[in-house]
Amino acid sequence: MRPELKSILLLTAFLFALNFLGPLALLLPVPFIFYYKRVPALHRALSAGVVAVLLLILVQDPLARYVVLFQFASLVSPFLLFLSLQEKGYTIDISIPSTLLLTFLLVAAGSLAYPHFFHQPIADQLAAVLKQSGFKPTPELHQALTTFIHILPGIIFLSEGIMILLNLMIFSRVAKEPIQFPSFRLPDSLIIAFVVMAALFIFTAIVPVIHSDTVRYVAANTLIAIAFAYFTQGLAVAVFFIDKMKIPPLLRLLVFVFIFIQPGPLLVTGLGFADIWLEFRKRSFIIDKK
Repeated sequence: MRPELKSILLLTAFLFALNFLGPLALLLPVPFIFYYKRVPALHRALSAGVVAVLLLILVQDPLARYVVLFQFASLVSPFLLFLSLQEKGYTIDISIPSTLLLTFLLVAAGSLAYPHFFHQPIADQLAAVLKQSGFKPTPELHQALTTFIHILPGIIFLSEGIMILLNLMIFSRVAKEPIQFPSFRLPDSLIIAFVVMAALFIFTAIVPVIHSDTVRYVAANTLIAIAFAYFTQGLAVAVFFIDKMKIPPLLRLLVFVFIFIQPGPLLVTGLGFADIWLEFRKRSFIIDKK
């Protein structure tokens, strides 16, 4: 078999499995990224196109098709962008934010179709589940469901962002191709966007003149995305010190389990925010010199 055809077939198999396994795609980080790293960009694009066409053909239900293609695009495209930027020599401070930004934009674009494809079906499913569980419909319950459904894009971004980060970290360890993640740092100016979004979220709720549910939900989803970006920076700080202290593999695993289980994510996000002013990694170098 010609190498080009073999590449496309193997990549198509990996991509197809990655898409349909959903969260279980964490079981396929190494073959997916490791092989993608070693084939031309044209083959990657062709394989992604083949999978997209197959999904359109095989998935007939409109809602299921939307969900599957949405998941496929927002998971695979960021991987492709990250690998391309790394191959072109861009630093981790550019490639990871670009990957997260693309993920966020794709989730945001998908949410534009959300009122037509997602909102009512999910609302009906949640209402049915709650009714079977014995919950009586109340205005408060309806408001809670509405709020959850409107911040669903942010929740999707969180889950896919975590999946991307874990895949990259596992790949870096197993393939022995460091991606210099411990040095990752966001631009300090991003905190301005966080403050602006937080102000919009708060004041659109308490000031009647500027009250807007739409602006409030947009601000909420953006806050979730920015908070996850700072979680990524906090994780980079944690990995930096884990490597620096040469923690044994088993203890390292336990630390990462804690990081991804509450209250670990909140603490790591706080660490990312604090790093804006305290610059923990620079201070460690100062301590070493002393």
